[in-house]
Parts: sequence; C-alpha cells; structure tokens
Amino acid sequence: MAGNIYAELIAFSETLKPWQQDALRRHTSSAVLSSTDVAVLTDIAYEANLKGERALVEREGEETTFDNPAVVPLSQTHVPNSSAVAPPVTLAKVQHLQGVNRLRAGTDLTLKPTGLNIIFGLNGVGKSGYTRILKSCCHAKAKEAIKGDIFEAAKPEPRAKIWYQIGETELEHEWNPQTESDNNDLSRVAVYDSHTASVHVGKNPTELSFTPAGLDLIKYLTGTYEAVALEAKARIAVLNAQQIPSIFADAVSPAVRKTLDSLGKIGALELLNLIGDLTAEEQNELAELPGEIANLRSTSKSVRESQARLESTNYRNQGNRIRTLSEKVNHDQVSVLRSVWFRLRQIDAEQVLEIKHDFTAEPVPGVLSPHWKSMWIAAQDYAKNEQEFDSDFPSKESEYCPLCHQALSEEAHERLSRFRDVMAKDLDAEKQRLKKQMTAIVEGIRIALSDENINADMLTLLETQHPNEITNFRQSVALVNKLIGASSEGLLESDALIEELTSPFINEIDVNEQAPMVSPVAEQLLQTVALFEKITKNFDDIVKSIQDESDDGSEISDKVARHLELDERSKVASALAKLHDHHNRFAYISALEKVATETATRSLSDKSRTLTSAYVTRISEEFTANLRMIENLSDNAPENEARLRVKLVPSVKKSVNNIAFTMDGASDASEKANGVLSEGELRVVSVAAFLADVSTSDDGSAIIFDDPMNSLDHDFQTRIAIRLADEAHSRQVIIFTHSMSFVGALWHEGVQKSYRRQVQAKVPNPTKVGATYIEITRHPELGAGMQVAGTGTPTQGFKNLLTKLDQEIIPAARKHHSGDDFDLKAYADDCVKFATNLRNAWEFAVEEIMIGGVVARNQPAVRTGMLSTLVVITPEDVAAVDDGMDLNSYYVHSTGDGNQISLPSPTNMADRVQSARDWLKDFNKRKAAQES
Repeated sequence: MAGNIYAELIAFSETLKPWQQDALRRHTSSAVLSSTDVAVLTDIAYEANLKGERALVEREGEETTFDNPAVVPLSQTHVPNSSAVAPPVTLAKVQHLQGVNRLRAGTDLTLKPTGLNIIFGLNGVGKSGYTRILKSCCHAKAKEAIKGDIFEAAKPEPRAKIWYQIGETELEHEWNPQTESDNNDLSRVAVYDSHTASVHVGKNPTELSFTPAGLDLIKYLTGTYEAVALEAKARIAVLNAQQIPSIFADAVSPAVRKTLDSLGKIGALELLNLIGDLTAEEQNELAELPGEIANLRSTSKSVRESQARLESTNYRNQGNRIRTLSEKVNHDQVSVLRSVWFRLRQIDAEQVLEIKHDFTAEPVPGVLSPHWKSMWIAAQDYAKNEQEFDSDFPSKESEYCPLCHQALSEEAHERLSRFRDVMAKDLDAEKQRLKKQMTAIVEGIRIALSDENINADMLTLLETQHPNEITNFRQSVALVNKLIGASSEGLLESDALIEELTSPFINEIDVNEQAPMVSPVAEQLLQTVALFEKITKNFDDIVKSIQDESDDGSEISDKVARHLELDERSKVASALAKLHDHHNRFAYISALEKVATETATRSLSDKSRTLTSAYVTRISEEFTANLRMIENLSDNAPENEARLRVKLVPSVKKSVNNIAFTMDGASDASEKANGVLSEGELRVVSVAAFLADVSTSDDGSAIIFDDPMNSLDHDFQTRIAIRLADEAHSRQVIIFTHSMSFVGALWHEGVQKSYRRQVQAKVPNPTKVGATYIEITRHPELGAGMQVAGTGTPTQGFKNLLTKLDQEIIPAARKHHSGDDFDLKAYADDCVKFATNLRNAWEFAVEEIMIGGVVARNQPAVRTGMLSTLVVITPEDVAAVDDGMDLNSYYVHSTGDGNQISLPSPTNMADRVQSARDWLKDFNKRKAAQES
C-alpha cells in the first residue's frame, strides 16, 4: 500500500501550483485525463497567472471573469491512509442494500475481525458484487463499474453498508458510489486483484516494470503536464492570429511609436489615452496643416523631399505588413494549424457512424470506462506508430489484436468497429473547440494577406527592377493562399494533402528551444521584407541628402512632422478600443506563456526518483523473502537454485520512475522478458511485491484478495496459501475464491499446519492461526450473495446439513403439508430437497466421521495417522449409510410404474434426521473407546 509514498505525495502537493494540485488529485480517479479536464486545468493555471498580470486593464463596464470549479488539492481523503500509531482497520460485515449486480437486497457477508476469512462461491453467486463494493470503499488499483440487475427494468442507486472496527471501536459507513466518500479509515484496507497483478514488459529485454501504488500518480501527472503545455501553446497561437490594429503597425511618429511600443506594459494605456486626447487647438491645427504644407511646397527641394518621404513611408508600411504576414505563417502558427487539421480529420473518421449499443453485455465489463478509453487510445497510437497502418485502428488491416496478439475474427472486427463508433460520441466538444482555433488562425492569415495589407500596384512596379525577389514573394503568397484556401473550401481530404500543404511552412531543423522556429515560407517573406527595408533606406538617404542641401526646407519638415504626429494621434483616438484589446492580448499571452513554463517536469522526475529509491530500499528485503518462501527456497540456497531470479531495482525511463523486476543472468540480450516469465510467474512476482508493500507500510489493517490464484500451478497455489495464512497471524486476511482446490490448500496446508511451521521456525509462543470458512450462494428467484448458514470451516458438512434439515427444510415442509398454507406441489419439492440434503449429509458422514479424514475431497494428501479409526466400522454403520443414501433414489430419481412410494410426512423426515444424530452419537462413543 506504500503508505509512505502517499504521505510524501500529499506533502509534495503542497509545494505545487493550484492547478497541479488539482491535476494530481484527479489522477487518483483516472490515469489519463480527458480533454475537458485538461482544458479546465489550463483555465485554472491561466486565471492564476492572469491575476498576476498588473498590466491588464479592464474597460469601464467590463470585467474578466472565470467560471472554473474550485481547486481541490490532493488530501488524505483521496489516498489510502496509513499510520504506524493508529490501530488497524478490520472489516466486520458488508451488507448490500440495493443496486449492485444481482445481489439480493439485504444480504450481508459477516466476517471474523481477525485471522483468515475464506469466502468461497461458485461462479455467479455474488462474489463479484461484494468485491466491487469493497474495491470502491477500500484501496484498489482500479475501481470497477457498479451495475445493477440487467434483467430488471428498475435500476436503483447502488448502496451498501460496511461495519468495521478500528481497534476495539466499532464504526459503520454508508456506501454510495455516486457520492465521493470522506471516509479515511477504509482506505487503509488494501485490495489485491487482477489490476494489482498487471505488469508490463519494458523495452529493456531483461526487465519487467511496474509502478507501485502512489508512484503511478507522478507518471500520470507527467503526461498531463505535456497536455496542458500543448493546450497553452494552442491558445497562444489563436491570440497571435488576431488582427493587429493598423495604426499599431503603421505609426512612425516618434512620440506615437514609443507609446504604442509600450503596450503590454504597466501604464501604457494611460499614455495611450493621453496622446489620443487632442485639444480643440490641436484639432484645428490638424485641419489647417495640409494647406500650410501645400503652400510651403513651392521649391523643388520641398517637393523632392516630400515625394521621397512619401515613398519611404509607403515602402516601410508595406514591409511591416509583409513582416506581419510572415509572423502569421511561421513554424509555430502553422504547426498548431497542422495538428488541428490532423486531429479534426481523425475525429471525422471516428464519427463516421454513431451507433448506440448496449455495451453492458460485452464479454468483458468496463467498456467506455475511463481506463477502457485510455487503453483504446493507446491501442490506436500503437497501430499507427508501431504497425504503421494507413488508416486508424481499428481497421481490416488489424489482423491481430495489438494487446494480446491473437488473430481477430470477423466478430472481433465488428466489436472493435462498434467501439470505434461509440467513441465518436465523446468528441463533439473537442471538435468544436478545435474548429474555433482553426478559424482564428486562418482568419488572421487571411486578413494579413488581404488587398488592404498587400499593395499589388507597388509589387507590379518593383517586379521590373527586382524580378527574382518579387517572383519568389508571389510564389510564397500562392502557397499561403493554397494553405488557407484548402481549409475554407473543405479540400483537406487526406493526411497526405495536409502534409503537402503545410510542409513548406514547417522547419524541420532542430534549433535552440528559446529561439522561434522560422518556416521556409516565412523566411522567404522576410527576404522580401529585407528588400523593402533596403528600398526604404534608399529613400531615407535621399530625404537626408535633400535636407543637407540647405535649411530652406526645415519649416516644411517641421510642419510635416507635426502633421504626421497629430494625424497618427487622431488615429489612436479612433482605435482606442482595438488598441485596448491589443494591449490586453500581450497580458493574455504572457499569462499563457507562464502556464507553459509551469509544465516543466524536472521537479516531478526528481520527486519520482527520490520516492522510487526510498520505496525499493524499504521493500526489497521483504520482496526477496516472499519470493523465496513462495518457491519453498531456503534462506541459504544459492541464487542459481531460484526458479524466479528476480530483484527489485529503480528504473528510470523518459523521466518516469518505475520499479523494475530485474532478471539476473539472462544470457541472450535479445530474449524478451515476456518469453522468460510465464503468466503464472508474473502473478507470483506481483503477489510477492504486494505483500512486501503492505507488510512494510507500518499499517496492520486488513487486506483483501480477489481470486489470487489465477494462472498458478499447484505448487505456487499451495505456497501462496501458506504465505497468506502466515500473514493472517498479524492482520485480517480476506480471500474471495471460486476454487475449492485453493480452499483446500488454504485450510489444510495454510491453517492446519500453521502451528507446526511456527514450532519448526522456533517462533516464541506459537499459536494456531484463526480461520473461518464462509460459503455464499444464490437462489434462482431471490438473487445472489446469500451466506450459507452454519459455515465456518470447509469440513463438518454432516453436522451442517443436519442443522439445515432441522432448521430450514423440515419447517418449510410442515408449513406446506397442512394448514392454511397447504401446497402439495411445494411439499413435493420440499421432499426432494430433504432427500437430496440427507444423502449429501451421509456422504459427508463417510468422509468426515467413518473414515476419519483419512482421505477428503479437498485434502491434498492421505492422513495415514488416522487409519486406526477404521477398525470401529461395523456392518450396521454401512447399513445406516446405505439406508440414508437410498432415500434419495425414491424422491429424486425417476422410478418405474408401480414402484412409486408415497411422500413421507414431516414427522418421518424428523425421525430420519434424529436417527442420523443417534448414529453419530453411537459411532463417536465407539471411536472414543477404541482410541482410549
């Protein structure tokens, strides 16, 4: 249960940003967060950073508001609790109230608070219902979906009640999976099941990696950091695509330019409002200056200078606008647009059909659960990246399942197609969001490319003097038009077309991460900008040379400069609202850039490495001891005698720390790990790791095992049964199983020989481990999950069945035999039940009493020490057994015509049971005399 890991994580969470704390908490419920979760986390981070942007200014009547949920950081309520000083938590009773599987309402499972609790039941009797309740309440690797009775129209809300103890204090908990529980006690109870057992084969051919409980949260959080970073960059791309106010791009007056260049900084809008506020005198001056300038332009010097200055301004403005276009189609902008197009095509492919289907009837439960969706997405990525399918998974190209590598039948293909279609339902919101991002980026490019911003006449004039440069420019513009035209006209029919359209804009050269990526097209556009800057400088030089001729033009120059300043200030005044938005855009981008910097995973890697090292150090010795015990290997046996040569070591891969089960001595480095260990051996390794985890967690609370013996051979079943029985000396151990052979191993090898093992190990004050056997069954009409009365040991069937006859079957027969409830058909059924159970009782009498357990149905060996009891068997004993079993032939099996006998009366039944009890008393008396 790795209690120390969770304590460290809670303390670590307090050092994180609020959005990171909330993400860590969300991962306690889901390994992979949805796109909606990522968007909400990005909003939380963005809001926090935006509040710190002091330059952000809101217009009168406007307010920047957020509708984010409250941040819920990781706390003790979200993780299993572990305390060295707290008394252990033990389970006393689980009562099903309603709504879980086909469990009967009101059924309960009563447990002993100490020792070994063995819960046996055949398939379909209700074990899964109880274990799903416990997995939801306690600490399990993964919660299982809770379903009601699929054969009933009414689906009541699942509810149950759990009674438990902390030390001597008795407590209870109302369970409802729809409401998040704040119970910290039950989270100290650890559950082992198939999810706990799952491990995956790493790329290192001699390692099997697993992530212990708690440490996996950091691995999941690393992926979410990357998703939040991508979301922040996508939002920045949308903001960069917004149209820049023309005055911001065109202004050249020093006072106006300086003020506009300060946008995004504190106090910039105050300066902007100041220069945009023209007095009445300045407005009159602006109106009169053109006439005054025209009158002064009477000399050739003034005309020449004015024309040169106008040409300089025009070329400068055109160069600035082409620079703006290059920024709209740079590497980062088109990379985001490219990823959006690819994703939209993927979503369209997944939404071709939307078929509603009842997935509750699928062979394996959990379809459409968060973990199932994570597995589905991983399978799609594997099919595309590893198998290199032309189309997305699933497709007819998928000859084998990417998970188990079994051949896919036509039925399997149809099932995968259904899964693919239904997954399309969850993609509408993401599709709308991506379309908004795409529209914003394309619209920004389109505006920058419009006739308002690109002067065609100027380009035509320059083409005669600079044909190569302008031809290259026109080719770049054609590529840009093709890029946005394909999007507008819906021509993105294939991934290949997207690749073709965007490849000229993507720079594949690796550059410094701090420097912007300049695409080939953007670079060509910047070359055109350089041409315009060169021409502008030439005109500026002409202006300077004219000005140097004499001072005759100083007056007109001053007036022209003054007119330019007043004219641009008036344009500022008319564009204040747009400039206000442009100013805030810098604050928005700054806040999102800070979000991206908060997604650095260095701190996660360092924390994961520290936790992993401490965890391995703590449990390695216990893990090795568990493996040797399960292999029945002595402590001084050399390593080469071990069947499982496995050790725990830290494993670091892609900044994610796992625990590696390292296999020593692999001679062939190409041999894959899944070819070294079998499925059963992997299960043994996981059981050893789980027991090492809980044994070193400083918490003696109960542990639960849900069918732990899957894929295990007889030897491993027996040794694990012994290990679990030994663990039950120090804590409550609850085991659910459908295997009677495993029950036998637990009882005969684990429980009955526990005292002898302690004596042999020289344990001070050895004691016999406490154990109880519980059988659950189902009634065809009343439902499942009913605890069989009188169970407590997997033996003593004779006494238990006689009690059942006395307390259940004969009273029911009396009721149906006479009185107001007389029912001949029901009474006949009672007679069949009576005969069947009496016969079974006599069968147990032979096994348990007459031959004294020399051999037994669930006993692994012949008990030769009990052979002496056989000498007391007499012909009368054989006759008693024969008579008891013959009764079954009359009332259960078919008989020929004329051989039927009348049904026995309830009194006859009671007499039969009493005769069995009398026989037992007499036999035990003779047996005791023989032994003495």
